[in-house]
Amino acid sequence: EFINIGLLDKISDADVKKITGIDDLTAREISIEKDKFKASVSGDMDPGYGSTSKMITESAICLVKDAKELEGGIYTPAAALGNKLISRLEANAGLTFIIE
Repeated sequence: EFINIGLLDKISDADVKKITGIDDLTAREISIEKDKFKASVSGDMDPGYGSTSKMITESAICLVKDAKELEGGIYTPAAALGNKLISRLEANAGLTFIIE
């Protein structure tokens, strides 16, 4: 199960307990020990120009069409769009994401 730890103030205490195993939290200052993994991204065009332009375009479309639940503020693409953007990039922009 994916839990976005980028927005700690919006994570419920139950989800924090699931991540950390801590029952009583008085502060959101937690550290999560991460397993090591390898991730790779590949595309069908030059990453410096072709794939970048497709990623920017798909990010904009995803923001307009798929992220209507976002409230105001400043977000990173991962926090705002997450798996919705990855799905769009794989389907429409010729990118492949692999986590090993």
